[in-house]
Amino acid sequence: MNLAYSEASMFENMHDLDKVKKRMQKRNEELNDEEKQLKNEETTLKKTLISLQNLREEIRSGVTQQRLKEIVYELKMTVRVKFPFFTLAKYFVLQNVDRQLHDVRDLLHQIPDKIKRIERDRESVNKCPACGGFGSQVQRRYMREDGVVSSVMKSSECPLCKGKGRIDLNGFV
Repeated sequence: MNLAYSEASMFENMHDLDKVKKRMQKRNEELNDEEKQLKNEETTLKKTLISLQNLREEIRSGVTQQRLKEIVYELKMTVRVKFPFFTLAKYFVLQNVDRQLHDVRDLLHQIPDKIKRIERDRESVNKCPACGGFGSQVQRRYMREDGVVSSVMKSSECPLCKGKGRIDLNGFV
């Protein structure tokens, strides 16, 4: 008596293909939006970095009490600038600018890693979820003959991607 059992793939039905394509297209659009947002953030951070560097140089090169008050207001700080404590106020403002410069540089250094992650994710978006990008599926069947159970492996072309390993979203693979 032969009994066979095959592991069922969740993508054996071809009606799932449209659903898979829509999900992949949506993910691709999300990655594009995320990358665009990161590029905008990078541009903004670079402008902020230049502005802070200019403020730092202005403070170091000598700044009037009135200009220091304007810088404090620009940076939304709560430092009072009075004549006897002008040097101390200048020091606190300079420390704040240096801390902000450090934070901006840290954020700028993180952006390339985030962009690399997006590129890695984009490469895997079109990967066939049924075969994992291999183009073929392995089916395991259990056969019972003469009281012995044996496992038989059979490799076949993936029905979802037709052996390509990738899902064609735009007419190109």
